[in-house]
Amino acid sequence: MNSGRITLGFLLIVLVAMGLFFGLAKMPSAYAATNANVTTYASVLVNGFVSVTLFQVPILFPAMDPGANNTPANASNGWPMIFQVDGTTNTACQIYLNATNFNISAGGYFFGVTNLSFNVTKSATATANASCATPTYPCRYDLIPSFLLNETARLGASANSSVYNWISIPSAQVPGVYTNNVRVCVNQWGVGGC
Repeated sequence: MNSGRITLGFLLIVLVAMGLFFGLAKMPSAYAATNANVTTYASVLVNGFVSVTLFQVPILFPAMDPGANNTPANASNGWPMIFQVDGTTNTACQIYLNATNFNISAGGYFFGVTNLSFNVTKSATATANASCATPTYPCRYDLIPSFLLNETARLGASANSSVYNWISIPSAQVPGVYTNNVRVCVNQWGVGGC
């Protein structure tokens, strides 16, 4: 009885093996190559980027008497103020300056921002103008931005520009230390923001 089971088992194994052998023998030995080529695209918007660094600031002036006119800023503290359009700037840009009124820390005394003037050269021979198209003579700072100059895209090479500063003190001004805020605004050409 056991030998019959062994024989039957052996036969089953042989039949399965033969079935596998003949089944595999009928399978193709190679497959036809298939592939599909499709295309798409990638897209990215590179933003305009503007970067500026200020040097030789803050703008400091010597002590002076009321009524003093066109006194230049201290050397290396606004004489000149240097702003660098950094090499990472990838777009043409426009540069503007504006400032706030001068205030004393206590007492509420102040004088107007238009007593502060700037130029791209050291010349202060002409009277400062209230508006500034291209500063070939001193231009008065204002509460609203005043155009200074255009700058091209730097694309890896930074560029420095110098601005010289003067101040005039009104007559009979109360003594004390007066301060204000000066802003250099550099914006992408054709894009508002100053």
